[in-house]
Amino acid sequence: MSPTALEDEKAPPLKAPGIHTVPIVQRPPADRLKGAVLAGLFTLLLLGMHLSQLVLWPMSLVPGGVRELYWDYIRFSKESWTKCLLWISQKTTLVVTVDDSIDLATLVERDEDGTFKAFKFPQRTVWISNHQMYADWIYSWCLFSYANLHGAMVIVLKASLRNVPIGGPAMRLWKFIFLSGSWESDQAKTGDTLTTLGRRATKHDKSLSLLLYPEGTLVSVLTRPKSKKFAEKLGIPDMKNTLLPRSTGLLYCVRTLLPVAPDLAMYDMTVGYPGLPPAGYAQSYYTLMSIYAAGQAPPEVHIHIRALPLASVPTGAAVPLGKTMTPSEINAAVTPEERTKFDEWLRARWQEKDAMLQGYYETGHFAAEKHQRVEVKLGLKGIDDWVAVGANLVPLYAAYRLAAYAYATYL
Repeated sequence: MSPTALEDEKAPPLKAPGIHTVPIVQRPPADRLKGAVLAGLFTLLLLGMHLSQLVLWPMSLVPGGVRELYWDYIRFSKESWTKCLLWISQKTTLVVTVDDSIDLATLVERDEDGTFKAFKFPQRTVWISNHQMYADWIYSWCLFSYANLHGAMVIVLKASLRNVPIGGPAMRLWKFIFLSGSWESDQAKTGDTLTTLGRRATKHDKSLSLLLYPEGTLVSVLTRPKSKKFAEKLGIPDMKNTLLPRSTGLLYCVRTLLPVAPDLAMYDMTVGYPGLPPAGYAQSYYTLMSIYAAGQAPPEVHIHIRALPLASVPTGAAVPLGKTMTPSEINAAVTPEERTKFDEWLRARWQEKDAMLQGYYETGHFAAEKHQRVEVKLGLKGIDDWVAVGANLVPLYAAYRLAAYAYATYL
């Protein structure tokens, strides 16, 4: 027997490539009935959660403890909705890696037997991430649930999403931020929202997690030429696996939050999906319909996290703590030179991110030592999680009973 044959016998059998490695257009048709049933149930859960938001919304108009009780409920509604996301994402494992800026042994809380239990991130954080497909925010939200930050999550999204039926109004009541693309019209409302959220979080010692996608949109066959054109305008090379980031919104958000949340921390996430070739488009392999309706979820989602100490981030001259500044004053306080410096800093981080993604798609993992890696299986853990999911249906049942009583009594 040849040495090569002996080595082949000792090697572990290769796994057959999963359906996620095949572009969606080349996959066999999905079970539409199964997808319709899941979509219907998910819509009922969303409708029930939003109905409870609307019923309790008048409490937000009453100053004092009643208003704070309303905001506590909004936090709970995010947490219960996260349980729904964990439930539908249970086919996926998060593979979380870190670099030398984070001590994973300190970041991760484990049970006595060494099993992963939770992450221990700071209470008030800003997160930036690459954006490849519409499920990005779902997996990020799931990650935050293991750090008890899911009830405090605020995402910056495109303005078109605010009009999505049921989900759009629900996200507005969650105080998600929607950008229209015109910074002149967006900055005032963004500043007011962030100041209110940051001040409340600090005053009541609550969490706050702001998630931004500096690229502004998905990497796709439509957006790649725009990024290339922007790179040519700046006279710099374009990215391969990401889009060139825009720095204006991020700089403004950080400068707005720092005076009202001085303990703010900043992190960078780089998200990679298995099955994609280098410079591929995630939307060609994963969509919300293929992941959740067709059941073709990624077996793993790789998330590489870096800490970005704000003391080393060139955000410009510090805004005095506790000082209230208008959006125009916050912007005016930054000189053109400081804006350029921050823009170059963010672009350098994105070039590093682009290189990390290139390595990930070539090797199937982000570069990290064994002690810098932890796996988290998504899913519901116990009766409390299932109760949180079912709680979203309670308002629908209450509305049904009320309607049945009104019909029997008055009609």
